[in-house]
Amino acid sequence: MTCSGAEYRNESDVRKAIGFAVIQQNREAVRSKVDAAFSAIIDLYKSEHMPGREHSTNQRSEHILRNCILPDLPIRPCLLPFTG
Repeated sequence: MTCSGAEYRNESDVRKAIGFAVIQQNREAVRSKVDAAFSAIIDLYKSEHMPGREHSTNQRSEHILRNCILPDLPIRPCLLPFTG
């Protein structure tokens, strides 16, 4: 899709003009389904994405995984301040 500079002054004008078309296109798009256990996705994240991150980022990610995502708790402790 090409938009004319004479018709649209800036990116915001273009976004307003095509906004509804984008929403319709997204609704009609076929969504991929993931056929994997959630624990397998977490293991993949830990092995593929965490090693290259800073130590402090890994600590925070481990904290969130251990205390917020893995346990099946009605109240999520990750909403509390990080204590270490």
